[in-house]
Amino acid sequence: MVEKGETLTDTFRKELGPAPSIDKLKTPQVKPKRAYKGKKKLDQIYSDATQFVGPNLMRAVEKKLMPSFVPTRGLKAYHQENINKIQFNPKVPEHLQHEFGHHLSTLGKNLKAEIAFREKFTTGTQLVRIPGGGVGKTGVWGDQYCARRYKNDYGTEVFSQVMGQFIEAGRLGTMLQVRAKNMTLASYWEANPEHIGFALTYLQGSFV
Repeated sequence: MVEKGETLTDTFRKELGPAPSIDKLKTPQVKPKRAYKGKKKLDQIYSDATQFVGPNLMRAVEKKLMPSFVPTRGLKAYHQENINKIQFNPKVPEHLQHEFGHHLSTLGKNLKAEIAFREKFTTGTQLVRIPGGGVGKTGVWGDQYCARRYKNDYGTEVFSQVMGQFIEAGRLGTMLQVRAKNMTLASYWEANPEHIGFALTYLQGSFV
């Protein structure tokens, strides 16, 4: 329950406990350039990306090589699993969290759980173009971008959309995701409380 004077982001942190240590994380293949230089800055990226990951899920994170983090000045952010790469703009706070959410999807049965959750709350029967790009079947979401479907279901936006909102007191969207600039974690909660519960369960490592 969100207590008086507490944000939904604060509640997530309280539910998950202290932020896990990043000492065991394995160095990515390519160190960041431009926006981050040196080990200290690389540690900061690790910390920013994993700060809401619970201890059980963190153990799964530690077993896999961290992605290559490639800062950019542009508006395109993405996670490319086949080369284990995350491109993000450090000036758009939700980029890193959102794309690291996609990295978490590659662990254990996380992606399978995301797909099952998406299907549970799908209400539409036809694929339609959705705000933010791509196609999907509409559903019970705070932002219909969560309904996006990828070829062969190699990923979803069900978890990463929530993950991206933990930055800056739950504010989503500044430059890239203009469609959702007024969205907050509370908006997601109001649309579908189970979505927030799913994200917490996910971050606790229940599917790995």
